[in-house]
Amino acid sequence: MNGSELGTRAMRVASVVLLVVLLILPSSFTPASLKAAPAGPPELRYIDVHAHLLKDWEIAVRQGGSPPPPGTPPCSRASAVASALSVMDQLGIEQSVIMPTANPDAVNFPCDHESLTTIVSEHPDRVAFLGGAATLMPLFFTNGTASEFEAKALAVLRDGAHGFGEMTAEHFSLQPDHPYVNVSPDHPLFLLLADIAARYDVVIDLHMEAIPFNMQFPFPQPEPPNARPNPPNLTANIEAFERLLAHNRKARIVWDHAGWDLTGQLTVDLMRRLLAAHSNLYMNIKISRSSLGSGNFLGPNSPLDPVDSNYRLSLEWLALL
Repeated sequence: MNGSELGTRAMRVASVVLLVVLLILPSSFTPASLKAAPAGPPELRYIDVHAHLLKDWEIAVRQGGSPPPPGTPPCSRASAVASALSVMDQLGIEQSVIMPTANPDAVNFPCDHESLTTIVSEHPDRVAFLGGAATLMPLFFTNGTASEFEAKALAVLRDGAHGFGEMTAEHFSLQPDHPYVNVSPDHPLFLLLADIAARYDVVIDLHMEAIPFNMQFPFPQPEPPNARPNPPNLTANIEAFERLLAHNRKARIVWDHAGWDLTGQLTVDLMRRLLAAHSNLYMNIKISRSSLGSGNFLGPNSPLDPVDSNYRLSLEWLALL
């Protein structure tokens, strides 16, 4: 690889780092957990390109609490947005790109399509959105035609979405309400979605655990298991992912959650190889407390972590960035 190519790759990675900076945060917007966080210097403003809005009880459940009793008043859209904007202000986030989660069974308020379009119309200077997680997932689009799929995708864009996400190729079940989802990255509908994204110059945000070879599932099932539990064995997906990337070089694909590895295979070497080989591949970075130390599914102080338990960036990751 020549110096020009290396510089181009570095700029692609660095641009994503500057945009994402999803650093040592909980996995949800919750101001209560950040009350002690000092405000960052005013010059450290950035754009968070991968964010979700959660109801209050979802935040509690994700932090180890119990679901609310029946009859609990629902979280309002206004309170969910207020929580998000409060955290953004505290952390110097100028704008956020919000999207449905990678759980297509539960794409509901406040991450349903109607809520997202309303939120963006109310706060156009602070938020944008991606859509299609509920309507365009190949796993659930089984009875329609390719033209019907394309019509649904175009409807998402007409409503103001800047792309499609959070789409899912390989999603692990981590808790009872968090299903396992598997769709080959080179599924014909993903290839069609890439063509649509290229035609309209929008992005595809893709959640996919890295599985370079067939392997056993890397950690125990959550208890109780989900209705769609994790399988005992996993099928390799990197070659299929590369076929998706090669299908249409004008389709920009953002691979989610670099730094939050659930298979032990999302190595710096793999990311470096794929970024060098595919000019349309981008990666966003997720470093959260749940992926570090005792919260890491692969064990404490995994050598694949971008930072150690003291939040110091590893030399290997520094060289990649």
